[in-house]
Amino acid sequence: TLRHRNLWSFILMGLLQQFACTFTTNFFSMFLTLLVGRYLNPAAQSGILYASFILPHFGTMLITPILRRVSKKSVVMAIFMARVAVCIVGMYLVSLSLNIPFLSVLRGVQEADEVPYEGRVPLAESAVALVKGMIGNHTTIGDGHAEVIHVQSIVSPDSGQVSWLAWVIALSLLINRVLTENVCRLEPLLITDLIDEDCVINDRKVPMSSMIFGSVALFTKPAQSLAPIFGMYFLSRTSHSDLSLWLCVLSLSFAVPLFVTLFEILTWTQYKLTGKYLKQIKM
Repeated sequence: TLRHRNLWSFILMGLLQQFACTFTTNFFSMFLTLLVGRYLNPAAQSGILYASFILPHFGTMLITPILRRVSKKSVVMAIFMARVAVCIVGMYLVSLSLNIPFLSVLRGVQEADEVPYEGRVPLAESAVALVKGMIGNHTTIGDGHAEVIHVQSIVSPDSGQVSWLAWVIALSLLINRVLTENVCRLEPLLITDLIDEDCVINDRKVPMSSMIFGSVALFTKPAQSLAPIFGMYFLSRTSHSDLSLWLCVLSLSFAVPLFVTLFEILTWTQYKLTGKYLKQIKM
């Protein structure tokens, strides 16, 4: 109902957030290995993976004092904005290293029609413009049934830019995951506000905490199953070439979190349980 629009706004945001959390958790290691694995030594990769499990806890500890001075809605919105910025920066650096316009990375449909490669992934079409800067030459081997595609890396392995660019991309993936996990850890606090609002709206003497938590879980938990299916579906539709797989990973690692976060921002703007209204609920 309209009286519970804050609850429905939170449920929709929570659905997207559960999708994002599960998606980044399941595929973080794969994206890190496929995008920058050849440029970072195993110790560095292990350190990044270890940090991805530890930093969300420190992030939550840092955010907690802020919640005493700033509303929870503003904190969550700020995290969403930071995630958008991280994804855009990551995509921009990749396009910059390939010396192509940034908007071509997002559009890339016209350029894709001229690129001779098989197994195009629909989701990866936003990154197809990258192919022109990546394709080296094509060599047929054996009986002509197999084709080897020599793909140039993000930058030349002999270039001094390899190290810092690989680290920036790895850190972009890490920061995106940490910020995503931080929002998930704030959700119980938001649900407590929704429980208090439900008591006021329906004039309840006893809060229906279990009902609210159960209703939220009913609508949001399916995203935990959909996220791995979503990622594996598009990965399975790629051809066996390194080029097609790289394009799909690039889109899944940057484009998907970007668009999911944008939808979260749209839904979160409809959440009004903050400010003076929240203070009246808490009285």
